Amino acid sequence: MSNLSILEKEKFWQTIKYLLELSGEKSFNQICSELEISNIELNSYLNFLTELNYLFEVENLDQKVLKAPEEKPKVNINLSLFEWLEFQAHFPKLSENSDRPYFEGTSKKLEEIENEYKNFSLFQPAMTLEQVLDSQQGLKALDGEPQSHNILISLEESILEKEVISIKLHKGHKQVFPRKIVYFDGELNLIAEDLGDSSLININLSAMEDVFKEELSYKETYTRFEIDDFVSSIREMGETFIRLVLKIYSKDNFSLKFDHMYFEKPCFFSNPDGDFIWAATVEPSEELFEWLNELGPSVEILDPSSVKIEFLNYCEDKLKKLA
Repeated sequence: MSNLSILEKEKFWQTIKYLLELSGEKSFNQICSELEISNIELNSYLNFLTELNYLFEVENLDQKVLKAPEEKPKVNINLSLFEWLEFQAHFPKLSENSDRPYFEGTSKKLEEIENEYKNFSLFQPAMTLEQVLDSQQGLKALDGEPQSHNILISLEESILEKEVISIKLHKGHKQVFPRKIVYFDGELNLIAEDLGDSSLININLSAMEDVFKEELSYKETYTRFEIDDFVSSIREMGETFIRLVLKIYSKDNFSLKFDHMYFEKPCFFSNPDGDFIWAATVEPSEELFEWLNELGPSVEILDPSSVKIEFLNYCEDKLKKLA
């Protein structure tokens, strides 16, 4: 789980609620007009919902038309999908109450529910959506139409419309069937099926020079569950995530306000000696070290020792820069 600024924006919730409550067919132009968003932003939101296994159909008639699925998924705690997304957005805030006596049991129960409904997990798709929209806004602020902007647009459209594309890379090219855009290791990546051998591949967007749509038919080979397993295996191969364990000396000064930091399975407990311990799965980064630095003497890194060494090196480098 992670604090994401996009989850604090009213526009995000208004757009998702509108799309999840949409019935029948409606043109892209009408949807964009009613929501006051661009066609590019609409593609991004639709791909975000696709990540949540909520699948629309897109028809290219006189104008592009969106057809909502007939069945509306429900999370089995009497919540609609929109209500479940709203509920999940509270989880990082709930962690700020980790010193409350009722927190540990609630945290464990919420973790069980999250695992049960992992197909509707909010945070990773939301992180990708936030990075995509941030990239679009940053690129649109530049003069002209940067090629990287066009590539991102083409990828999102091809995923939504299920089209084969040819990608020109810095070295060679690939003909693929794009499946999803994901955010990990600090960058946006495309997960796709290689038309050469139907294998799943991962391509960093920064390695792409151009994208071309192909007039080829292709039937997807992998299910969304297999795609998710592939992404999970990439994360595990990278060995970027660790289980961080902290000893808390001052609960009043202990803050869980992360910016663009992903953490999962947090827990807060006391050991037999009466010490307060906090643990979570995180990705080591400069943002993590800066957060630990801000906490100062309020916490101590208990495990892993490698992170403690990296953090000490980070502090030394920071002091040298200030000197």
